[in-house]
Amino acid sequence: PVGAALRGGPRGESHPPAANDAPEPCVRLTRLGRSLALPMRCLALMAVVVAGCAPRPDAVVGSKVDPESAVLAEMGVQMVRADGRTALHREGLGGTAVVWAALLAGQLDAYPEFTGTLAYEVFRDPALADPERLRAALADRGVGMTRPLGFENNYAIGVRADVADRLGLATLSDLARHPDLRLKVSTEFAVRADGWPGLRRAYDLPQPQPDGIDHALAYREMAAGRVDATDVYTTDPEIEQLGLRVLRDDRGYFPHYAAVFVYRLDWADRNPHALDALRRLEGALDEPA
Repeated sequence: PVGAALRGGPRGESHPPAANDAPEPCVRLTRLGRSLALPMRCLALMAVVVAGCAPRPDAVVGSKVDPESAVLAEMGVQMVRADGRTALHREGLGGTAVVWAALLAGQLDAYPEFTGTLAYEVFRDPALADPERLRAALADRGVGMTRPLGFENNYAIGVRADVADRLGLATLSDLARHPDLRLKVSTEFAVRADGWPGLRRAYDLPQPQPDGIDHALAYREMAAGRVDATDVYTTDPEIEQLGLRVLRDDRGYFPHYAAVFVYRLDWADRNPHALDALRRLEGALDEPA
């Protein structure tokens, strides 16, 4: 509406002057207009300057698009604020690649992540499933990592209970006996290094590349009986709500995904107290929480 008014019409239409009308020159401002023009311009300039010079918060914490990442990031922000410091939550920035790039670029100071995602998706190095090796690899990129927050959110395959009972499914190896199983997985899991491609190789599964769909939609499809199995996060409430059976990873394919915060080391040097506030979440969250 403001922009429309400035452009001359209620919907932003411009109204060009008639051919015999000349635009009103600045020198023909009324005395009142002249008296207001300079102060208003100064106020606008001051607003720009103040916005540009606003101090950066003590902690800028990012999160991915999923609710769990947002909740953990907000908890971190509240811990920093409770310590009497300023913090900003940049919520729902995107997937792993987006928030990781933002951290490296200095647009974020910290964000919640999972160790398995760092090892397999960020570095694509299974050897970094070892926490100390992972910590060293992060340090080489100028990034630190807190101790685990107290819970893991691992990948698994969930199957509808009626299907599991009918086909005798208890382990991931059992999937090899049922090539016609109606399987759909989340879009990210379909292509992740630690997702379907590696799982299919590890268990020599006969199922073709499954369709990648939204994670929440996969659960709705299972509830409607149109899908037999999908990837799950082991803390998903839908597992209990839908009565799904989580197949045992009998070959130990899936890595551990311990929740942590990753942060810039130069930020930690500048704001050690803000990092200390984040670290109060270490070991404080269990899976039921």
